[in-house]
Amino acid sequence: MRENQERFYAGACHFFNWIPIWGILFAGAIWFFKREESRKVIFHARQAMRFHTLLMAILFVWCLINPIGKIVAEISPNFSRAFLWLNNRIFFSLYLVYLIVCLYGFTRTTAGYVFRYPVINRSQNDGS
Repeated sequence: MRENQERFYAGACHFFNWIPIWGILFAGAIWFFKREESRKVIFHARQAMRFHTLLMAILFVWCLINPIGKIVAEISPNFSRAFLWLNNRIFFSLYLVYLIVCLYGFTRTTAGYVFRYPVINRSQNDGS
């Protein structure tokens, strides 16, 4: 596989990673179809899938806290409104940071620079 093709596929893994659920499916498809052609693409696809599971964990926590806020609404409506507002703002802020990191990974990878997600295992071989 040529260098510009590797950069395209690796960048695509990071670019589409910001879309919940579809990002992991897209990176998984790239990993599946390009697994024999490039170690670099495989590295970036795996890294994108692992980082996407972090988004899914944050989304799962957000989904668990939302019903709790609705239960609290029966006891104290004012506290419930503040609780849900805070929960939504925290999720939105974390998602915004997640989106920025994904787009940063896309630009770094397509430009040909090394990129690793900040919370993923640093000891991985980047395939280069």
